[in-house]
Amino acid sequence: MTGIKFGRLTALEIDDNRGSANQIKWKCECECGNLVSTLAQSLLNESTASCECYHSEIVSSRNGADLHNWKGGDVILSCEECGDAYAVSVSRKNSSRFCSHKCHGKWQSRTNVGDKNPSWNPDLTDRERRIGRKFPGYKNGELACMSEIITLANIASPKSQKD
Repeated sequence: MTGIKFGRLTALEIDDNRGSANQIKWKCECECGNLVSTLAQSLLNESTASCECYHSEIVSSRNGADLHNWKGGDVILSCEECGDAYAVSVSRKNSSRFCSHKCHGKWQSRTNVGDKNPSWNPDLTDRERRIGRKFPGYKNGELACMSEIITLANIASPKSQKD
């Protein structure tokens, strides 16, 4: 095996030290220059391919979600309303869309207008919508005939005259 390359390791000679079960070990030189002693079987079945420098390079090149054992942390997303970047936990990355309540409110004000609003009632006219909001029973969900609403609206907002 002398001179044979296994991954980044080149076999140099049989090591005088043996493995725990009297297994043969080889002294090898890694591409990075380190000398390492490893089991012959590990070289042959490709379970050892470097002096750990390769593993260190892989780990240092990964960050956050790229790591196989990453447990969480923040992910950077872009706000749908203002476009600012914001951090959010991994568990919320698929459900978070806005960087703040303010941006969410702006988006709702812009998108939930008129017939796009979930509470839109297509049976009401624009006039009924304007007057209905002034009627005292409007917030309680009480229904009244439109003539009563119009009468109450006229009483509630009489034209003011200056003396």
